Amino acid sequence: MESAELADNAVTSALVKERMAEIGQHRIRYNKARRELVLTGTHGGPDGTDLLRKLGPRLIVDGDMPTKEFFTAHANAIFLRDLDPSVTKQDIADYFQPFCSIPRDVNGSTEFVTCREGLPTGRAFVGFDELGEAERALEALSEGKGRLVGLGPSVVIADLVKERLDKDRRLKRPARSEEELLD
Repeated sequence: MESAELADNAVTSALVKERMAEIGQHRIRYNKARRELVLTGTHGGPDGTDLLRKLGPRLIVDGDMPTKEFFTAHANAIFLRDLDPSVTKQDIADYFQPFCSIPRDVNGSTEFVTCREGLPTGRAFVGFDELGEAERALEALSEGKGRLVGLGPSVVIADLVKERLDKDRRLKRPARSEEELLD
């Protein structure tokens, strides 16, 4: 705006007030983020045995991956997004139970992603105890491009966690022959 007076008039105009009333109020949700730590290839510390790390190029956002305990306790996991807030852990367990060989642990097999304030973000991780269960569930329930119907009132998008990891990976190193390695 050209002047403070024009800016004030624009903000206080009847049209802007009317549009703001139509839009309503929406909560802004944010997650904590930190830089990835990468090994430098050198050693340090008092006895020279500690591997030194530095800040890497990637930004790690809380909620992009399940917690370490959840990830290591399951053979595979599915990432769900666009979940309706009314969907519970019990609903998710019942939805995926037909594809599991043992009864699902309602509390331990689902991890909801929340913002810093503890509010739901519409995303969750679902863990599977046996290899192949997650793939079979997605194959049977998916209506193309990972869309799941029947898990709450809206369409939910699902991805295998390992596929999400592969999508995030940089270009893989090309295979090298034994001669190249020994040079």
